[in-house]
Amino acid sequence: MRLMLAICLVLAATRAAIADEGLHPDWAEVKQIFKQRCVECHGPIKPKADLNLSNVASLALGGESGPPIVPGDLDASLIWQRIDDSEMPPDEPLSEDELVLVRRWIGAGAPGLPDPDDPATQVEAVHWSFRPLTAPAVPPAGSESAARTDIDRFILSRLHDAGLSLSAAADRATLVRRVSFDLTGLPPTPAAIIAFKDDSAPDAYQRMVDGYLASPHYGIRWGKYWLDSAGYADSNGYFAADTDRPHAYRYRDWVIRAFNADKPYDEFVREQIAGDELVEYALGGDLTDEMIDPLTATQFLRNAPDGSGESDGNPDEVRIDRYTVLEGNLEIAMSCLLGVTIQCARCHDHKFEPVTQREYYSLQAVFYGAYNPESWSKPNDRDVEIGTQSERESHHA
Repeated sequence: MRLMLAICLVLAATRAAIADEGLHPDWAEVKQIFKQRCVECHGPIKPKADLNLSNVASLALGGESGPPIVPGDLDASLIWQRIDDSEMPPDEPLSEDELVLVRRWIGAGAPGLPDPDDPATQVEAVHWSFRPLTAPAVPPAGSESAARTDIDRFILSRLHDAGLSLSAAADRATLVRRVSFDLTGLPPTPAAIIAFKDDSAPDAYQRMVDGYLASPHYGIRWGKYWLDSAGYADSNGYFAADTDRPHAYRYRDWVIRAFNADKPYDEFVREQIAGDELVEYALGGDLTDEMIDPLTATQFLRNAPDGSGESDGNPDEVRIDRYTVLEGNLEIAMSCLLGVTIQCARCHDHKFEPVTQREYYSLQAVFYGAYNPESWSKPNDRDVEIGTQSERESHHA
């Protein structure tokens, strides 16, 4: 008993000595402790007591018992009370070094912890891709003469905070090269450089930018980023089963046309996930010009690797290959359109993915009708003959 009391006294003295050293760890250090030791129970999916410790905003807001931290007041901080009493984590309490870090951080005023009453904290606690779009307040530029637009004011504000300033203005030849490479991926022609250098009109820069935005190369340059995100490929790309997708280029060209036509984003997305439904196309029916683009856009749902045409006949491998296509297309849709990863949720509720396993299979059911492993068409069997009835009859003749 005396030995235990002596050990407790030594530990208490050690804590006090380290806490009095004046060291103030920031949130980044303490976050690692919560991440490694606490998030398994207090993560974003099913946080116990509604306490989510996976991000600093959720930590500030707290759970069923309210904010768990009172900056600068250990005795009033519920989370410290549970940690100090070895109640949390329940299976393996924090080490002495970890206790010192958390205690020192709270005692120093919990630097980095946002105000739970600030509306911005409520927003930050939500997964970033689920937050509503907002218009942030434009910061003061410091030097208004250098700020031509609100974007300049954001840049100047960050430069000011870092003790930096703008570089010297680029000459006109450099400026047109930058715009050309950025918007089209190509260098400007000598004639374009000379024309911009000689154009002294106040709107010369705006007209030069508009010219490159109107270039057909703009859609090629910027459509590439969407194609990369959507997993576009000209072949099936499933390990060694890298067979051709002879009609995939039509989707690539549709994306380029959409960018060049400045297609509204909502239409752009709807056509890719439900183009056939939008035009009410029926297999064997007449195809009109208005149907072509929405039907082409649905290649978005065929971009996942697909080796089902080369399965070797083993029933288990055939089934795995088919499910891999279904899962791959779901992953592309979620990461591309919603900005979340869901691979882990296929097997379990993951502590950092904001999608539960139940939600994963609910989402998979949306795609199941088109990619039903029990009623499967191999890639080469999915081509259908389209056109008007007279065109099809003429073709057969």
